Amino acid sequence: MRLGVTAGQAHDASAALTLLDRLEPRTIVLADKAYDAGSVRDPIEGHGAVPTPRQIQS
Repeated sequence: MRLGVTAGQAHDASAALTLLDRLEPRTIVLADKAYDAGSVRDPIEGHGAVPTPRQIQS
């Protein structure tokens, strides 16, 4: 588990890429819907990890 602390007014996603830079293949990344942007999901998948929840195609 990795944790990061940001300023109270900073958006949480600003720390996401730093926290996700050392993922192992098949790691499951659990995050809320605020992290559902491609800019966060793409690096997760690029490391061979699995973002959860998965995007729902409508």
